[in-house]
Amino acid sequence: MAADQALGKRGARKAIRNYDFTFPNKFSKEHLRALQMIHENMARSMGFSFSAYLRASVQVRLTNLKQGPYDEFVQSLPTPTVLSIVRADPLPGHVLVELNVVTASGVIERLLGGPVRSEPLVREMMEIEYSLLRGFMTTLLSGLKEAWSSVAAIEPQVDEMVLRPQFVRSEVPGDAAVIAVFEVAGVGPPGELQICTPYIMLEPLLPQLNTQTWLGRNTPDGEDAGSTYLEGAVKQTRIELKAQLGQATLGLGELAQLSPGMVIVLDNAIDAPITLMIGGHPRYLGRPGLSGHKLAVQITHVLEETE
Repeated sequence: MAADQALGKRGARKAIRNYDFTFPNKFSKEHLRALQMIHENMARSMGFSFSAYLRASVQVRLTNLKQGPYDEFVQSLPTPTVLSIVRADPLPGHVLVELNVVTASGVIERLLGGPVRSEPLVREMMEIEYSLLRGFMTTLLSGLKEAWSSVAAIEPQVDEMVLRPQFVRSEVPGDAAVIAVFEVAGVGPPGELQICTPYIMLEPLLPQLNTQTWLGRNTPDGEDAGSTYLEGAVKQTRIELKAQLGQATLGLGELAQLSPGMVIVLDNAIDAPITLMIGGHPRYLGRPGLSGHKLAVQITHVLEETE
């Protein structure tokens, strides 16, 4: 009887789990932890790139990461939805990037300069709308490339963009895939973005998909993908630079009498350097001149904060 009680206690400790022999788990917990880190990094990169591209504050957050059959993911997608079939050379297979109509509509309205509607598009998209979304996808894929750069050098490109996912051909029927679900906020009502990566593409990278290797390549001595993209986006930001020839103070009576041909004397000598302003603040001194057939300024001095 004591033996039966001991056996019962041991049995109570072990929880029975269902196992689907038709779909074995191909990704270990270690693989999924590394993939979680990569996709969280991807969310940050996409948030930076979307904000710069749409000129709006866009937040992207990873809400779920799971493994499942590639076929079931395709069959679960609504119609219509914006589905991009992406290759990532030199890896085999294709990534599926699904942008639901709520997010796609917000992106299109934002790029066209109109108000973001609360209701998504329910009609067929026009060619100009496809072009806008292709440009947006290029921005999205830059974040994907940056996030995977710690594991593999890939060159993602859109092969095809469709609205009806039922016409998408499966890579390997019944094969596994990793599905990442992101929430996108800042372009109208919160929408979803899903990225489905098949096992056939990840299989060559599995030996490198462990947290120790991935974290080792993203130590403080290395460059974090999100920080790298943010630095690049800041460097590409265009800022207005104004060259100030000089200043003059006029009374209201003099301003009222101004007419073409009148000369206004400035406080700057003809051979003195002029001031270059950024955001209304003096930053450089320079000398005016010509570059080809255009006016130009040669910088002669960088002003310090105290100057």
